[in-house]
Amino acid sequence: MMSRHRYPRILPLMVLLASVVCAQDTFSAQWEALRRAQPANTGLRIAAPKAVFYLGETIPLSLSFTANEPRAFVVDTRLEDRAGRMNYMEEFRADPLAMTEDPLRGLPGEIGGMGGIGGGNTILSAEKPFTVERILNKWVRFRAPGTYRLYVLSRRVRRVTGTGHTDQELRLFAASKPVVVVSNILTLEIVAAPPEWVSGQIAAATAILDSPAGNDSESGRARLRAGLRIRFLNTVESGTALAKRLPAVNSVDAFELHSGILDSAHRAELLPVMERLLTAPEQAISERFLSTLAQLAVLVESGGVQPPYPEDESGRRAWQAESRRRAALMAEKRDRFASALVRSLPDKEPAASVLSRDALLSVAERSESRPAWLSGVVESLIADFRALSTRMQMNLLDSRWSLLRNLDVLPLLNTLYESPPQPPSGYPSINDLVLKRIYELDPARGRQLILQELRRKDGARVSAITLMILPDESLPELNEVFAAQLARGGPLPGQLLTRYATGEIVKQVEAAYLAFDAGLHRQKLPHCPYPLVFYFLKFDPEFGERELRKAFATRHCYDMGRAFDSVGRYAMSPALERLAIEYLMSPIVPVKRGAAEVLGKYGSVAAEKPLWETMEYFRSWWKDREDGLRKPAGMENVFLERALQTASAQAGAWVLGEAELRRLLALCSSGECRARAEEWLRDARSPTRVEIVPTYDGIRVNVAQYTMTEDRDLSAKLAQFPAGTAFRIAEARSEEARQVRQRVEAAIRDAGHVIVQQP
Repeated sequence: MMSRHRYPRILPLMVLLASVVCAQDTFSAQWEALRRAQPANTGLRIAAPKAVFYLGETIPLSLSFTANEPRAFVVDTRLEDRAGRMNYMEEFRADPLAMTEDPLRGLPGEIGGMGGIGGGNTILSAEKPFTVERILNKWVRFRAPGTYRLYVLSRRVRRVTGTGHTDQELRLFAASKPVVVVSNILTLEIVAAPPEWVSGQIAAATAILDSPAGNDSESGRARLRAGLRIRFLNTVESGTALAKRLPAVNSVDAFELHSGILDSAHRAELLPVMERLLTAPEQAISERFLSTLAQLAVLVESGGVQPPYPEDESGRRAWQAESRRRAALMAEKRDRFASALVRSLPDKEPAASVLSRDALLSVAERSESRPAWLSGVVESLIADFRALSTRMQMNLLDSRWSLLRNLDVLPLLNTLYESPPQPPSGYPSINDLVLKRIYELDPARGRQLILQELRRKDGARVSAITLMILPDESLPELNEVFAAQLARGGPLPGQLLTRYATGEIVKQVEAAYLAFDAGLHRQKLPHCPYPLVFYFLKFDPEFGERELRKAFATRHCYDMGRAFDSVGRYAMSPALERLAIEYLMSPIVPVKRGAAEVLGKYGSVAAEKPLWETMEYFRSWWKDREDGLRKPAGMENVFLERALQTASAQAGAWVLGEAELRRLLALCSSGECRARAEEWLRDARSPTRVEIVPTYDGIRVNVAQYTMTEDRDLSAKLAQFPAGTAFRIAEARSEEARQVRQRVEAAIRDAGHVIVQQP
């Protein structure tokens, strides 16, 4: 007879088995319902290379898409991963659900950040499946050994609507609507990993990450796979290995290594490890390391990630308050760790110190106020400038110039100009940046050096763009220099001639141009007269017009606008404006576009009416045929519409206010045009919006849809607005912007306008 004392022991087991069976039934029922709902002619099959994996082992999946109905379905070919914005494409559903988790739930990478790679559609067929490779561990983490079932729900297939589409249209812009397809169910066995296997995986992967990085794509893929292999192991040892190797760059592999620490099941154990690494003499600290450490500290102190966003109002308010608290804590932790890193710099090994100081600059750039330690770090980098990598040197003179410009950096710049460092293969010289910064800090010295470069018989050591920064309308004293260059033969210095030469040598330039042109003709080499044709139009309009018309007779010379940009306003002339207005009616779309670009930048008020007429003609041509602009053949016209719209709305010679912008909006044929016009309208509505934006190279002031970087340009634009226009100045979010605000306010009042304070 069975003892009554056994029933209590059997009952929990029966309840557990019943719950598992129930969950399995629910899993199967959901899968079957999805399979019934998907189009009958589509298929998705998933497969893994084996059925048994260690816990933490990388699990590759192959997803193969097919369709039995010819040309009825297309599939999006973009190849995203968890770093991408396309996580919605595939959904990985596993059973039992309670024994799995999304490793990135509640973390910044949960919804992705970067974009999909590749693009376009491919036509699905039964004969040639479209296959996508995925790593299951990025979406699903198994909590413990056991037997698991899995299927994939995909949203990348679309049903083609309509008929008669070409293959190109199907791959790009054919009308279609998304459908959901569901894979077969895959069964996987997850077993406990032997300790020696785990340590072997870490050793093999770190050997790859610690070896010199190759320049080929396969080397990059191998390093990414190695980082992922460590990440998925999810142990304290693997997390430590990741922390030591966090890359400095904001790349997909950096995201994976960073995520491997934040999604670790051992955050509390990893936090002191990373704090020790922060000040270790041999450890180079990247901005990614500091950011990861601060986020990790917040997660540990806060007890983990935030729960999903609540549906009820009171829950949402509490969630938002907690989110704000964590953001403030994150900033506090980041500042504390940055200060600790600064204190450790004297003990850092040289290579680690350089990279750590580079990371500190990145932290300072993202701070609302300049940290107290910043000037000391910058001055130390100036002292060690020649020991820095070419990338760091260029960043300091370019995107980080605002950190240096107020320090005693001129002696270094003069030394660098006299004895420039030799960049490694594949890197440009820093000579251009050095000369540009000398000119900015010491205009007299910079001018002297630029003139010396222009006169060098063996050719300038800097680019024509840098040599053209002098403010002079022309430099007659260089005519003899250019004449001597022309006499020596060879390529003509077209940009510099157009920028600085006067008409005194126009006949010599024409003769050299015709000889050079004839030589290219004999060799049957395609060539265009830009930018010299702009010089000819200024000083011999008849000759210049003839050469421009000849250029437009050849397809490869259509892009006048791009060529004009290489010289800018110094290429403008009455003859060029007259021809650009004429060419607005050209039957050749790229020619019309280039003409609009020239007129919008530097045309006179005489160009406003022709631009409106061309925009009106464009609208009448495309009215009721707007779908054609979304096809490949219509893209050229989309670019034309963009050029016409920009030329009218952002011209230098006149202002479009709210009423004119509404007229421009009504003339839009594409969605892109309408979106841009609506954005401009928001800024142009009274009171007109003014925004002061700091950049690495100075300050940019946006007035409605117009952008200015020089005080004189701002004053000129404000003078074009109707007297008494009301302006509202957006809040200045940096110290540089607050300092410039006074000058902007004075310019507005000097132009006879008023400033309205927004509530």
